Amino acid sequence: MTPSSRGSALTETPFFVLDMPLDPVAKGRPRVGKGGRIYTPAATREYEDAIGLQTRVLMAPRRATKRPVIVRMQFVISWPRSWNGARRLNARHVTRPDVDNLAKALLDGICGPSFAIHDDKQVVELTACKIYGGQGSIAVDVWEVTDDAQLLASRWRDWK
Repeated sequence: MTPSSRGSALTETPFFVLDMPLDPVAKGRPRVGKGGRIYTPAATREYEDAIGLQTRVLMAPRRATKRPVIVRMQFVISWPRSWNGARRLNARHVTRPDVDNLAKALLDGICGPSFAIHDDKQVVELTACKIYGGQGSIAVDVWEVTDDAQLLASRWRDWK
């Protein structure tokens, strides 16, 4: 990768790294139930809970950061079974789910006082991509922004 032109100052290694063999789920729209109660769809809630549980395990005994952070996400979406090798070659995932809704759900799963990031308002830079692959998975790296660290691009891990 080439160096970042933005010159983001970061810690030497990511503050938090999460890799999970889990099919990505987009953030569902809030629903209105009986009596006007607003709720998050069950699939979204279960996905965020699974990410949150793994985040708490990886963060123990550390606390969530309250510093500004830079986040990089990758979503691997399983190939459709009907696609053969020729169709898979150079295919881009340009259908639903939208990458911004995938990012929202993942951020909600790692944000909170007992998670990796105290509040998602601390995210000052976000990069997210979605690609096809053999098995669905998610990966996220979180860097704390500091005064004396190296450039962001030189610290990103080699994404496959």
